[in-house]
Amino acid sequence: RVEIVNAPRAAEAAEAIICETYAAVIADNTSAKPLRWMKLLAVDDPASAYSRILADLETNHFRHHTLEKKTGKRVSFQLVRFARIRDCVGFARDILPRASSIPIKLIVYHSAFPVLIRDRIERFLDSVLVRKETKLPLPPTLRRWISSVSGDDAMLLVVASPVEEVGRDHDFDAALI
Repeated sequence: RVEIVNAPRAAEAAEAIICETYAAVIADNTSAKPLRWMKLLAVDDPASAYSRILADLETNHFRHHTLEKKTGKRVSFQLVRFARIRDCVGFARDILPRASSIPIKLIVYHSAFPVLIRDRIERFLDSVLVRKETKLPLPPTLRRWISSVSGDDAMLLVVASPVEEVGRDHDFDAALI
C-alpha cells in the first residue's frame, strides 16, 4: 500500500510504524545474529571525541581481532569514517602522537588525494581487506610491520572520508562511523 504524505507528523508516524515492524521482524529472526557491530558516534567536541574513539578502537581490537598464524599476534583491521575530509585529517593528526597500548599502522584515505596516490591506497586496501573466512592475505610490507611490532597486538587503522563507501567491498573487523 502506498500513500502520499505531506504532513510532517503523518510522515513521522509512518516512519515509526516501519521501524516497529522492522524491529519485530529482527526480534523474531533469532538466526540472524550479526558477526560484527558497527558503532555510531557523534563528534561534537573533537578533543574528547578523539580520546573516546581511540578507547573504542582498542576495545574493538580485543573483541574482533584475527590471529596471524606466522607470528601468533592478534591483528585487527579497523575503519574510522568521518563525513568531512578536515575531520578525517584532524583525527589522523591527533592520533599520531598519542600513546596507545596497541601499535597502530595508520592509513588516511580521502577523495582529496591526487588520483595516483588514491589509486595506490585503494590497491593496498583491496589486497588486505578482501579476505575469505579468517585468512589474512597480507602483503609483505604489512607482514614485516606486524612481525616487527613488540607485543602480541597490531592494528591497521584506516581513517577515511565517505570515499571508502563507494564501490569497495572491504572486510573490516570493526568500524566507527
